[in-house]
Amino acid sequence: MPYTRVILLTMAGILLTLFIATIKNAIFFKRGNMGFFKTDQKKKLKKEYDKMTKQAMQLQRDGNIQKYSVLMTEAEEILKKIESLPPND
Repeated sequence: MPYTRVILLTMAGILLTLFIATIKNAIFFKRGNMGFFKTDQKKKLKKEYDKMTKQAMQLQRDGNIQKYSVLMTEAEEILKKIESLPPND
């Protein structure tokens, strides 16, 4: 009987340790400390820039030049941000 109690307590300790480790890893990865999980700011801005220029092109084709110019101005600002970021190596 006493051995089963020791085994149960040991198993409970192991499970608790695993639970705590899992929580710590979840917090660690949520912060983005791993390079693999970080979002690339340049890539994100480039995607947004491409999306805006496609929308602007469609507006221009539809004849809405005013909205086209506003959207292109915003896209140019994003392009400036992209160019100001350091290169990825």
